Amino acid sequence: MNRRAMIRKSAWLVAAAASPDAWPLPVPQFQLGACDWSVGKSLNPEAFDRAKQIGLQGIQVSYNTSKNPDGLSVADTLQSIKAAAERTGVKVSSLAIGELNRVPYKSAEIAEQWVWNSVDAAAGLGVKVVCLLFSPTETFEMMKRVRKRL
Repeated sequence: MNRRAMIRKSAWLVAAAASPDAWPLPVPQFQLGACDWSVGKSLNPEAFDRAKQIGLQGIQVSYNTSKNPDGLSVADTLQSIKAAAERTGVKVSSLAIGELNRVPYKSAEIAEQWVWNSVDAAAGLGVKVVCLLFSPTETFEMMKRVRKRL
């Protein structure tokens, strides 16, 4: 092989190696997710489509909203979220009860019911994390009370 042929073949090799399709993407060390409200789709199966579109691997799903206080306690709602996750391949990474921003756990019976119902919803979705909010006015004792009951 002469020098020109060697340079030509080397150039083709470099060009092929530089092609984005030449090398598979590495498996990410970390998975990325977002809250459903961050993608503009609170308690909505469309959050999974949007997550897939922007390359996320997970969605934190709202347990309920002010417009839908029963949220994932309704079997059809729970099933629609589960189906969207299966259809898109985007995982339900966790649940969150954002309504606890509005309704304090320590002073509203409904808030405590949401917490217990969210555990059932999490089990139905195969999720092991439920994010709760305790406002600064709620004490460490309130957090311990929830932990004990779980």
